[in-house]
Amino acid sequence: MNHAIPVPLPSALIDHHAVDLERKYTDGWGMEVHDVATVPSGEFYALYRVHRRTYGVARDEADPAKANFQYSLVTRYTADGGPLATATGSATTIAADPARERIYHLNRYGLFAWTATGARAQRLDLEDERYKLLKHFKLFDCAPAGELVLVHRAQHLMLRIECPASLDDLDQVVENALRSCTEERTVLKKQWQPVNWHWADGTAPPHRL
Repeated sequence: MNHAIPVPLPSALIDHHAVDLERKYTDGWGMEVHDVATVPSGEFYALYRVHRRTYGVARDEADPAKANFQYSLVTRYTADGGPLATATGSATTIAADPARERIYHLNRYGLFAWTATGARAQRLDLEDERYKLLKHFKLFDCAPAGELVLVHRAQHLMLRIECPASLDDLDQVVENALRSCTEERTVLKKQWQPVNWHWADGTAPPHRL
C-alpha cells in the first residue's frame, strides 16, 4: 500500500494554458481537492479544482496561454494509489455507493454514474427538460441504503433520490423524483410559508454542541 499519493495535474492542461507551476497561488491561480470517494474494491476517486484568475485579462480572451480558466477534475486511482484516468470539466462533488459499487457525479452538464470498474454506465443530460431542475442542486452524499442526497442551492431543500438496482433505470427514477419534488415543494410552501426560501421552525429546539 502506498501511503503518499499525488493528486495529478494533467500535463496537457499545463501546456494548453501555459501554466507557470512556480507561480504562487496568491498571484491568481490555484489547485484544491474538494472530495474523495472510495469503493469496496479499494479503488478511489479524487475530485479537485484548478483555476487561474489574472487581473486585467478579458473574459473573452482567445489565447489559452493568457485566458482565465476553471476546471474540476476527477481522477480514478487503483487500490495501490496509482492514477488510472482523469476527466468530467465543471464539477460540484462526487458520491460513492459502496453497497452497489458505484460512483455518482453531478455537474452543470449532467448526472453521471460509473461502475466499480470505472466504466461510465449512465449520463443524464441537464439540457433535457426532464432533468433540468438538477442544475439547481448540489450532490452531497449517497446514503447507505443507496439514496443520492442533494441540496438545492437557493431554496434550502434537500432531495433524496433512491438509486435503482439497475443503472439502466436511473433516468426514469430521477425523472420521477424531480416531478415528486416539485409537487412536494408546493405542499411544503403552503405548510411552512417560507420567507425568501427560509424555513423557520420552532419544533426542534437547538442545542449547544
